[in-house]
Amino acid sequence: MKFISVAGIKGGVGKTTTAVSIAKILADLNHSVLLIDSDVGLSASYKWLHRNPDYPWGLQVRKWEEVRRQLEQNPKHLQEQGLDYVVMDTRGSEDIEELVTLARQSTLMVLPTKPDGLSVEGLKDTLTPLLQHKVRNFKVLITDSPAHNSDGKDAQDELVAAKLPVFASIIRRTEAVSKAATQGVPIKDARVYKTLKDDNGEYKVDSEGYLIQKSSGRAHNAVNAWLDYQRVVQELVQQLNQTAAHG
Repeated sequence: MKFISVAGIKGGVGKTTTAVSIAKILADLNHSVLLIDSDVGLSASYKWLHRNPDYPWGLQVRKWEEVRRQLEQNPKHLQEQGLDYVVMDTRGSEDIEELVTLARQSTLMVLPTKPDGLSVEGLKDTLTPLLQHKVRNFKVLITDSPAHNSDGKDAQDELVAAKLPVFASIIRRTEAVSKAATQGVPIKDARVYKTLKDDNGEYKVDSEGYLIQKSSGRAHNAVNAWLDYQRVVQELVQQLNQTAAHG
């Protein structure tokens, strides 16, 4: 069983989107996957997967409090579930000591970050001590990269220059993130809806007074961002397999 933690030193960097996407793609590859939501306050990933009960996610999702209680009773609880992967969506905003502990408990720790200057500089300052603690099993993922400029590649190059491990794939910006979470589907299946109007330009409503909406297709850049995450998982699995092969 491999344990992948998805952590973030600040909010709004795509931590939950990354955890949910990695878990779903691993499940699509026929792996047995458990997604653990450890953000007690928001429970964002847990709510995301439960918002649409008809969607075939193909994986388990549980809250950390429940898992922790069972581990207290039986420390081998997760190992006995026959899982291939456990993906943890952490609470976020971890400090350096928490990151060190989390990394040592993980097979790999994924750290999403946006490509803006402040995020990259803050990440460099935070993660350099990880290397000083001889922690090597973490990797930075550039998320929410605008398609019209080189911000993502520039941030990636800056992190590589700082000798920090970075995923080769960069996640392109997409409006699908918020829509997918609201609709309870992966970002690849997020839809854009438009409100219909009648011949007089008035919004149409149904018999109960609700606005009538119609899907106008997939959210912009949803498929591209999903392909980016698929490449991330391919890279992640390859790295984990190489690590396992070398003991």
